[in-house]
Amino acid sequence: MSRFVVTTLGSLGDLHPMFPIADALVRRGHSITFAVPPALEPAVTKEGFRTHVLPALDGPPGALNKSEFQARLLRLAGPHITRVLGVLETACGEADAILSTPHQIATAIVSERLHIPWVTLTVFPGFIPSAYTVPEPHWLPALPTAAGRMANRLSWRAYHFALSHLNRDFIEATLESHVAGKQLHFAAGGLSPYLTLVLSSPIYSPPQRDWPANVKVTGFTPWDQPRDWHEPPELMSFLADGPRPVVVTSSTARNMALFFTIAQRALEASHRRGILLTGKASPELLGTADHVILDTGIAAWRYLPLSHLLPHADLVVHHAGIGTAIPTIQHGLPAVAIPFNFDQWYNAGRVKALGVGRVVPGTQREGRGGLLYRHLTPKRLAREIDLVATDPSYRNRARELASMMTGEDGARRACDEIEALVSARVAS
Repeated sequence: MSRFVVTTLGSLGDLHPMFPIADALVRRGHSITFAVPPALEPAVTKEGFRTHVLPALDGPPGALNKSEFQARLLRLAGPHITRVLGVLETACGEADAILSTPHQIATAIVSERLHIPWVTLTVFPGFIPSAYTVPEPHWLPALPTAAGRMANRLSWRAYHFALSHLNRDFIEATLESHVAGKQLHFAAGGLSPYLTLVLSSPIYSPPQRDWPANVKVTGFTPWDQPRDWHEPPELMSFLADGPRPVVVTSSTARNMALFFTIAQRALEASHRRGILLTGKASPELLGTADHVILDTGIAAWRYLPLSHLLPHADLVVHHAGIGTAIPTIQHGLPAVAIPFNFDQWYNAGRVKALGVGRVVPGTQREGRGGLLYRHLTPKRLAREIDLVATDPSYRNRARELASMMTGEDGARRACDEIEALVSARVAS
């Protein structure tokens, strides 16, 4: 039996893909402990895992400008990271390996101190350097020719330089304070030199031919149904009461209430039924209610597992998170993707490149009433939904890819790779 510590500083979108791997490792007889910030601790404990709670980093809400971002990094390099290291090092005292998302910066330091390997688990390959790609998000696509690959490499060099310049004070402070001046592995995106696993379908995120051998694409590791979730009795009645609905969901986009208001108006204008998964916008949209069903054929729930809902859906409107993009394809459904930031642009690019849907930029601007969408309006969204719904090429392509993804088992492949790494370390 091996002992693993699973850690992240990210969102639920980073945490959820780790659960299938943790569950599979437990079934294989291994021990799992999580180390997560307070916001993620309830989700972990509900799944029955032992949890060490990392200290939270307080900071200004919303997007940060450059000076605020650098100031926050320096706070990370100071007392806060010292507290994080203390908790994580205690959690890893008897561990055989650490399983970490890329942005958990304490992982590499604890690995160095305790002489144990760490494994990067990421759903986003946009930070893995290659002559065949450019850093994501990027305003230009990767160039396919030999000369283009040289330009792609220059893009990666510029990215590395910018990353080092922006984070120089933080990196120097961290190295000086915590590893006695030794050079530590601060690769782009926090990629482990031992093993980096891309938790995505190779159909969706093809491995690049010049990736190092320690970078592997395992397959997607879906998880969306908490142990305490129960199907609301009103759901099946709504689904049976008319045509398949359009599912509308948003992850961490700003101003989600406006997004769902636009979606509702678009669906009503196109005379389509829909289910809105309101998530963090629920207090503003639903108040204290768990759900609402309108006479116009639009329903809204705080949360429903996509694995439970998508078999009954017609298509999906989403903000291009991979936790929605891949399951939508796996269920053979087309999509309208509305990316706002970071990896959402990568996923929207995959939706478009794979031919399974259309893209509306989700960029926002300041207006008199607060944040407003630059491109997204009820009329525009209704038109995009109609195009995706009525053009059979999108649905046919999604079904074709769904068939190709059948049989992928990302959790099993990830566990095989993790066990092989630990076994090789023990043997040496």
